[in-house]
Formats: sequence, C-alpha cells, structure tokens
Amino acid sequence: MPGPERDPDPDSDPEHDPDPERNPDPDHERERDGNGMGTGTGTGKSSPLCSLDRIVVLGRLKGPRCAPASPPLTRPARDDGTGISTKEIPMKTYELALDTVRDIAAINRIIARNDPDLARQLRRCSMSVPLNINEGMYSRGKNRGARLTDAMASAKESVACLEVAAAVGYVDGETTATCREQLDHLVAALWNMVHRPWR
Repeated sequence: MPGPERDPDPDSDPEHDPDPERNPDPDHERERDGNGMGTGTGTGKSSPLCSLDRIVVLGRLKGPRCAPASPPLTRPARDDGTGISTKEIPMKTYELALDTVRDIAAINRIIARNDPDLARQLRRCSMSVPLNINEGMYSRGKNRGARLTDAMASAKESVACLEVAAAVGYVDGETTATCREQLDHLVAALWNMVHRPWR
C-alpha cells in the first residue's frame, strides 16, 4: 500500500535551490562576458559588449582584430638633409631668386651711372632667373629642364656682370659678394632641380 505523498524536499530539488552558485541560471551564464560579468539582459543572446570588449583566451587578453592600415596614396616627400622636403625646394629657390634680384637692383643703380649698357644687361639676366624658374615649375617634360637650365645660365651671367663691374671699378668686390654668393646657391639648387626631379 503506497504511503501518503510528501512534499518534495526543497533542498533536493534543483529548481528550488536557494543557492545560485549551486544552480546557476543557464541564460545568465551565456550572458557573461570575458571578464566574468553578466550583462543582465536575460535574453540568452551575446551582447555587443561581449563582441567589442576584450575576451580571455587561454589566460591572455586578446583584443578585437583590426584591418591593416592602407598604404598612403602618395609618396612621402624626401628630405635632402637640410630639413626642407624636395617638394619645397622649387618654391624656396624661387623666393631666393626674388631676394637676389632685389639686392642686385640696388647695386645696378650704381653701375648705371658709369655704364648704362652693362646695367641693362645685368638687369635683364638677373630678372630672367626668377622668371624662368617660375615657368619651369609649371612646365612638363623637356620644357621644364630647358627653362630651369635657362635660369641657371642667367644666374651665371649675372655673376659675370657683377664681377666685371667690380673689375673695372664701378663697385667694389665686397658690395657684390653677397649677391654673388646668392647666385652661386641658385646655380647649385637649379642643377639639382634639373638632374634630380622633385616630382
């Protein structure tokens, strides 16, 4: 004869186990992230926090994978060792040519008092330097090299005019020293621009 039915022992029923550590909620376990903290949504789906945050893999932290950086679309400008990139050299050379023409103009007024023809020649060839540099900067192919070569030749002609003026006594050598040094720098820069294209 079966005995009377007894109420189930709450301690033996896992569904009524008051201790959450002994009977964890499966949905709650699925919502735990890599640091052992649950999201508390109760939906049973992984939260965005689980996919974006760091996850623990074999005891090490592993971050989200990132796509490799794409290479630059243009080549970086080279440096010639002076702190000036190769793309800046043409404009710096043009600015130096303008400063040189300004300095020569002051000397040329002294030369014109003694030799107007030499003064006119110096004025033409010195002004030809920045004009040809600017034209060469915006030319292509052989035209670029030709214009820069003309600027280099005009710079050397300007040096010769200053040396002649000093030789015949129109001006002294110290007066023209700065301009001749600037013209020498222009010749060197123009040679590099012709034989080592900047772009």
